[in-house]
Amino acid sequence: LTISGTGTSASLSQGTEITISSSVSEFCRCGYDPDQDKTALIADVGTDGFAWALTVSGTNVSASSGVQFEEGKVPFEQPNMCYDNKNKKFQILWRQSPSGMIRGQTLTWDASNARYNGYSGTPPILWNNGYEGSISIAHIKDTDGYICHYKRSTNIMYARLITCNASGSTITAGSETQIHASYAYASGDLAYDPSNEKMLLIARGTSGYIDFKVLSYNVTNRTVSVDSTTILANSSTNPSSNTFVAGGINGAFDTTNSIFVASFAKSQSGSYSTNQVMALQRPSTTLDATTFIGFASSTVTDGNTATIKIAISRAQITIRLRF
Repeated sequence: LTISGTGTSASLSQGTEITISSSVSEFCRCGYDPDQDKTALIADVGTDGFAWALTVSGTNVSASSGVQFEEGKVPFEQPNMCYDNKNKKFQILWRQSPSGMIRGQTLTWDASNARYNGYSGTPPILWNNGYEGSISIAHIKDTDGYICHYKRSTNIMYARLITCNASGSTITAGSETQIHASYAYASGDLAYDPSNEKMLLIARGTSGYIDFKVLSYNVTNRTVSVDSTTILANSSTNPSSNTFVAGGINGAFDTTNSIFVASFAKSQSGSYSTNQVMALQRPSTTLDATTFIGFASSTVTDGNTATIKIAISRAQITIRLRF
């Protein structure tokens, strides 16, 4: 798909459709690899996990041969993946039903065969017992860490921080953090905010409300915590007494404008035809002793360069650059 124009005048056009697999396939997920300028596609074919490398030329796309990568640990259900800019690979999580085991796998670029290969060892069980539904995962930029979000059979949502080395031979899961207080039916979507070094989550939370959470993390200790929660849709913003999600809860971070763009469907008197898109932006950093850098030498307007006389020591400059 290509986009022309902006705002309400924007339009979509599509290229030629191709058949990648002739077998029964589902749970398709795509991720972009900026280092190879390729898109990786993963899918469940039958009960097996396969990966393809997609190449885009204009409005057309071509695919490599498929590579089976789950090493026989099937069925392969509800996968998701993200690109790791530090280790230049894709990190995958999937649910092996009906046992509810969550497994991880790594995809790396195979230049000699122009395709993505999985780590050849047995994909490890990261955690077990009663996990179901979709899984979200996002990479913490410039680290070996990833945050994932998922649902247990108790209909309560959780998050974990996992770490993985470059080859995918060692994957370690941190402790589980409960994200929603009670009944929550569906998973959500994660995106990393590099400006504020936070993970952003949109999900169907308690009582079916759509909420937006800001998550903090510690990669070394593999921990996750909730900074704040904002309700985006509930009974007060919808005539129906229950705001349920019909499907796709999606989010992406716009690094150019520092905005988290989220989309979801919500019920309207029993119908799931109401779709909503929101652009969410974190508030400015509060000015205090830890964020103050110095005074501008003269008046400055938006979009122009400011010269600031530094009022802190050189050792503190690196710490405060992000403010």
